[in-house]
Amino acid sequence: MRIPRLPEGSGRWILLAAIVLPFAYVRIQSALASTEERLEARIVGMLQAMEERKPRRIMRGFSRGYQDADTGYGRDDIRQWANSIMIGTRYRGSLVEPDGFTIVELSPEEQKPRTATVRVKCLLERRERDTEFQPWWDLEFTADMVREKSDWRIMRTSDVNHETRPR
Repeated sequence: MRIPRLPEGSGRWILLAAIVLPFAYVRIQSALASTEERLEARIVGMLQAMEERKPRRIMRGFSRGYQDADTGYGRDDIRQWANSIMIGTRYRGSLVEPDGFTIVELSPEEQKPRTATVRVKCLLERRERDTEFQPWWDLEFTADMVREKSDWRIMRTSDVNHETRPR
């Protein structure tokens, strides 16, 4: 049985549609998400990037002027840590249910730039080459986030439970 030929020149349009439609679907889905869903998606995306060993995706979650209020760590310190996850020890993170992500404060839509304060509780797990993932740190922090170029980014963290982090 022979497949009928497409009209001349239509193959380009079908190929273009096959490429553009998935991209458009993701962009439209993102545009329809609420502010709360976008904020949570940013944090969850950073946790997934940790497991996938993608330091650039982790860094996209931090504003250029990022600062940790308790330790003074900046974006360069986070970059060094993010790049170090490519070697040896593997990490993965997940939000703690049911209150792993809470919006404390959200600025009005008309305020520019938009800001939000969120409280995050997540479990970070660690795995060496010859072991399975095991709980490593019950990370909790408050993040002040700002909307930059249509993306939410962390500009400041505080109340991080650094004292409970294993060394």
